Amino acid sequence: MRFWLLATFLPQALAAQLWGASLGRVSATVDWQVPKPSQPCDFCVVDIAPNASRKSWSPAVVVNTRAEDLVGLSSEVRYTLKGYATTQPTLNVHYVETPALIRIGHLVSTNTPISPFIEGGPALALRVHCEVDYNSTDAACKKGVAFGQDWRVRRFDISGVAGIGLAIRAGSEVIVVGARVDYGLVNIGRGQGVPTKNRSKLLYVSLLAPVEHPAR
Repeated sequence: MRFWLLATFLPQALAAQLWGASLGRVSATVDWQVPKPSQPCDFCVVDIAPNASRKSWSPAVVVNTRAEDLVGLSSEVRYTLKGYATTQPTLNVHYVETPALIRIGHLVSTNTPISPFIEGGPALALRVHCEVDYNSTDAACKKGVAFGQDWRVRRFDISGVAGIGLAIRAGSEVIVVGARVDYGLVNIGRGQGVPTKNRSKLLYVSLLAPVEHPAR
């Protein structure tokens, strides 16, 4: 897992045609997947979802290859806050996330200065900080805190990412605006007997510039 960054971001960075910075707004929550009852009943709990998402800013470094082609690749290193914000206690998990996305659509086109595209692919998120906030205090994500519950959270998450965007050429630079959904696939929680999975949405804007490769 630790080598995902080297295996995805670094090769694309070395071959990148465009690179730059991105800033996004994340709205994150956690899906508590309670097993459905075997038969209908009036008082069975079939699903639990916190009623307030955790909203935060999310910076990133972005690289894109095959910017002029219809099908291209993009990757980034993005700092993302996930978890949820609702009635106490709340979960606050920080990740360094590295998606490897296939893009369908031009970022740079000779026919038009504005190009729509779609993108999708897997993403690995490595946990760098985790805390449970309650009663005006915070505690590490471990067993026995916040009213004696089990708040252990896995050190990684794997998710599927899908999104749409618009690339706008501004001279030699490109402005990209887009939206993504991030669907966590890993049961990030420990204990309690209920699978918990990250769910988030991202709105972002990126400013990209051409990469000058040394002449060979």
